[in-house]
Amino acid sequence: MSEISPQDHELTTRIADNIKAKYQKELVAKEHQLHIAKVLKDRAPLIWKKLVEETSAMTRRLGADLGATGAVDLKFTTPSSNQMSIGKTEMPHVLLDLTFKENPISATGTLSKADPRPTKLTPTVTTKLLIEFTVNQDDTVTAIFLGEQFHEGNGLAEKIFETVFA
Repeated sequence: MSEISPQDHELTTRIADNIKAKYQKELVAKEHQLHIAKVLKDRAPLIWKKLVEETSAMTRRLGADLGATGAVDLKFTTPSSNQMSIGKTEMPHVLLDLTFKENPISATGTLSKADPRPTKLTPTVTTKLLIEFTVNQDDTVTAIFLGEQFHEGNGLAEKIFETVFA
């Protein structure tokens, strides 16, 4: 590697300063975007992890409250660290599948429900679900689900549970 002469160093410094001045607004915006992406990458998975833990615990509690007959078909599974599923085959028939995605950071999935006492052949109704993660000015992360904002996984788990079993 060759040494840079003082004249070359002055030239590169002057060019760098000109680029920074000319594109300051864009560079600041890009730096902000990178910061937001890092905060989401670091903190959104923590909300997801807490959501999975709390939803699992709520499923166990619901099973205990339903008793042996009502809980026999209630299942909570995590096929991977980025996926979770709640299922109950009857009374009510529900199936929730959620997947945490890293690009863009979000959780998407489906909720399927069927009427346990159909008057006619009632089909299963499937709804697409989305959990968006945003960064606040204080660098905290908010999860947005069905128009409501959650700053931690516990409240989000309650809202999801209510949505599944409502």
